[in-house]
Amino acid sequence: MNSPATIEHWVESRKDELMALLPGNIKKERFIRNIIMQVKMNDLLRNCSIQSIAKACVQASTLGLDIGVLGSAYLVPYGSEAQLSIGYQGYIDLAYRSGLKAIHTGIVREGDTCEKTATEFIHKCNPFDEDRGDVVGVYCLVELPTGATYTEAMSFKEIEQIRSQARSGNSPAWRDHWGEMAKKVVIRRALKRAPLSVETKEAIQESDQAEFSSAPPPKEKPTLKKALKQNKQIEAKPVKEEPSIWEEHNARDNELDSII
Repeated sequence: MNSPATIEHWVESRKDELMALLPGNIKKERFIRNIIMQVKMNDLLRNCSIQSIAKACVQASTLGLDIGVLGSAYLVPYGSEAQLSIGYQGYIDLAYRSGLKAIHTGIVREGDTCEKTATEFIHKCNPFDEDRGDVVGVYCLVELPTGATYTEAMSFKEIEQIRSQARSGNSPAWRDHWGEMAKKVVIRRALKRAPLSVETKEAIQESDQAEFSSAPPPKEKPTLKKALKQNKQIEAKPVKEEPSIWEEHNARDNELDSII
């Protein structure tokens, strides 16, 4: 088992290398502090290999995602391996860096009204009404670099089905922050249709595989030096979509459609 002192020592010894990878929008000292705090507050993370924690930290830094900040990215334990899990705000940040003009997500309740067309999703509600009823669905609006728009909408039942397939389905994140996790699910599906950079798609794919794959995560133990060489900053430019990256998730969505 890794002790907090061991992890603190590793973070401190690699502090300069990690901070050199961070973009200007992230407070570097806070990033380092959050890594240590996440491990200290999660006994399961303390049982993860130092190599897997190191890899997840490097991934977060090269993606420019702030670990432990609400909705951005988290260290999640799966057995003895820690994985980087991207939150809903992290997805949005990566999408903007790939050139999307706008992305918005919202939760629809029983007392709300909404209308969906081929290019629009109109959602009306009284934000001060504390009795709008139960959640009926979640939506995501995307505006592409060209100005074209599209909408992804998922019912409460669809989201719960996705949750039942997730390895984190019974985690505190789902129990205590259902809305944020539901937004993450619908954003993830919406971004399949967006012209994201290859690096962004790969980052999202790896995070999704960690959360939704039924197989145990690979026990790769790369050195920090190797991980630093393999990782690079995401270029903020849109590229042509590569559908093959999303084959696994499209298959899962098709399976979900047949179930519901």
